[in-house]
Amino acid sequence: AEGRAGRAGVVPVTISSHTVVDPSDPAFQAPTKPVGLFLSEEEAQEARNAGYAVEKEEGKDGPRVVVPSPTPKAVIEIPAAKGLLEAGGVVIMGGGGGVPVIPEVDPVTNRRTRLVPVDAVCDKDLTASIIARELRADTLLILTDIDAVRKDVHDPDTRIASLTLSEARALLKSDTLAAGSMRPKLLACVEFTFATKRASYIGHLEQANDILLNKCGTKIVP
Repeated sequence: AEGRAGRAGVVPVTISSHTVVDPSDPAFQAPTKPVGLFLSEEEAQEARNAGYAVEKEEGKDGPRVVVPSPTPKAVIEIPAAKGLLEAGGVVIMGGGGGVPVIPEVDPVTNRRTRLVPVDAVCDKDLTASIIARELRADTLLILTDIDAVRKDVHDPDTRIASLTLSEARALLKSDTLAAGSMRPKLLACVEFTFATKRASYIGHLEQANDILLNKCGTKIVP
């Protein structure tokens, strides 16, 4: 972790985070998360020969390597974050969803011996939800490039201003939300609000204050 003195003596601290995943997660059998640069056909074949899955997204410039996106289960550095917060720091963690790791456990002592990194990408919103819950945050605010959860992603007039947990769960079960965009954001908020009984929010990254004032965005309530 590293920090630099900020305004009014506040010290922002960045933690390189490790996110625990389950090695039996079905996502490991179905890679879906594009990573890295666009590849030429020759480079794509080389990647396939090396054992990587490669896919071309519709409307994109070329194929890319795709890796699994397993569900995050825990974040290793939560105790360190708690200590830094208690000391008055502002903690920045969970970047990119954290480094996915599988703990190795000694079968005799049942103690963790090391963390084994895996080729995968954890969803950053689900990781953020874990961090917010474990740190007992007052709220979870997820900022993105869309102003709110919408009934029609292409129509800003279909903004959903507020959702109860039951309404949000019903929306997650429907075909309204795209799997890789708003769906994990709403799921992250549902998990936070269910666990803490506190509101969570989704909205545009340039409207954070107004989102918390309920002027825009989507609010998820218990």
